[in-house]
Amino acid sequence: MTVVKKPAHVVAAVVAFVILGTAAGAVPGRAYVLWTGSKVYVIDDGLAWRQVTPRGAVKQGTFRAIDAVAFRGTREGWLIASDCATGRGSVYRSFDGGRSWRTYAFHAHSCAGGANFSLDVLNGKLAWVLQNEPTSPTARLYRTTNGGRTWHVVRKLAEYGKVAFVSPTTGWLAGLRLLQTVDGIFRQHAPMADPLDFEQLAIDLVPGLAQVWQVVEPLVDVGTRRTIDC
Repeated sequence: MTVVKKPAHVVAAVVAFVILGTAAGAVPGRAYVLWTGSKVYVIDDGLAWRQVTPRGAVKQGTFRAIDAVAFRGTREGWLIASDCATGRGSVYRSFDGGRSWRTYAFHAHSCAGGANFSLDVLNGKLAWVLQNEPTSPTARLYRTTNGGRTWHVVRKLAEYGKVAFVSPTTGWLAGLRLLQTVDGIFRQHAPMADPLDFEQLAIDLVPGLAQVWQVVEPLVDVGTRRTIDC
């Protein structure tokens, strides 16, 4: 396990951090993204953190905030920000490690408690966003095939959680249950069909391997882990 220190210039009031390891094959142990909730930092030389938050992603005095962050390697970044009060959002794309960003129109989730976006990126053109709306009867799964320029609803789901895809057709949804799709329809995955006491499941995919674990606290990936083939 790699211990990553908080940048000195991150205010102490921030209590939730997400560490995203990136480019493990290209730069072992040296490329990371730190998302504090309101700011995004990148460290790719093992020495110093660099803030890469897109301008306009967060606006003081409004509900506009960062919803999701994903980096592929040390240079290609995706970020979603939205304002639930206005219903407007943006998808940001970077191809130079966060030094500059392109912006595409998106929408916002509702202001209801627990509403959020789950972002999963497969490659430079193909990505998914699951719009979680716990107070709504369905969640909406969006997909882009042109690098975030446009998005389309591909499925309405009765479950909510986090999505992860290993190919254009094979993916997972981890929430109260573990679901898998190979054809666009999510079905409960057989190895996880035995009764579980998990309040919520999280999923992390690496090539050929899926790790599933209980979420004990928000943003804390500790708990019982199970490994399954994907």
